[in-house]
Amino acid sequence: MPSLKGKSILIVDDDDDLTNLYETFLKYDGYKVDAFTDPIDALYSFRKNTYDLALLDLKMPKMDGIVLSQKLQNIDPTLLDLLLVQIKNV
Repeated sequence: MPSLKGKSILIVDDDDDLTNLYETFLKYDGYKVDAFTDPIDALYSFRKNTYDLALLDLKMPKMDGIVLSQKLQNIDPTLLDLLLVQIKNV
């Protein structure tokens, strides 16, 4: 897989702390990042901007990561996306 260094990444996770953490690390490493906690806002941004990669939380209110991924792929089939699963101790 080619390097994505300097490319645009869309992050969508309803956990604000995780979203900020991902955004901070990726920006520090040289990526252009737009981060959202609301998948509807992210979808709106995706329609106006170009992204090379989307990092999506699997379980979110309003729209889960699988549905969001399908919507993003319908808009731009060349998008690379990864679904993130958070495992919590019970």
